[in-house]
Amino acid sequence: MEKQTDINTIIGMAQQGNVQSKQVLLSMYKPLLLSHVRRYISCFPSFEDACQTAAMAALECIMTYDATDDKPFVYRLKAHVHHIFRTHLNRKRRDDKHFIITVRTVDGTITDLPDIRDDNPSVQPEAVLLAAEESRHICHIFTMLTKEEKYLFTSRYLERRHERDIARSTGWSQAKVSRKLHALRRHILHLLK
Repeated sequence: MEKQTDINTIIGMAQQGNVQSKQVLLSMYKPLLLSHVRRYISCFPSFEDACQTAAMAALECIMTYDATDDKPFVYRLKAHVHHIFRTHLNRKRRDDKHFIITVRTVDGTITDLPDIRDDNPSVQPEAVLLAAEESRHICHIFTMLTKEEKYLFTSRYLERRHERDIARSTGWSQAKVSRKLHALRRHILHLLK
């Protein structure tokens, strides 16, 4: 209880504008913030951007924390940072669904997708036709998968869910999900040949 009182005192000083108190709190909860940064790093262009988002979320939580609240500060901080990162992740997923810019081709090179509705004369019709043919081929392969494989594929690669989330939703162990995903990758590679 005494430790919570000390933290509440530091938070009170930070809310009054004391920069050193804010720095103490940020350094105190740095491991918590870094764990969220590591978990959601793929949503950000760089590690620094993820760290800055975590720090801004922590400062926002510090400034809005009510010391009379029945929950400890660390609980509120963790919930707030998690909420900010989840919001960022959902926004990125939404944007990625609508604006696919580059893809990795079969030979491993990264290339820009031509926009089919593009009026730019530099986009060759052959490129548009090849992209449409690849899309039809992938759709055909997807129809050849079982219902279970389709679920695993969409959950893991389109919705970008973690193996543990898929395991929770299916009732399987995480090891079983991992094995099934490995088998699915082998099956898809076999169908692509």
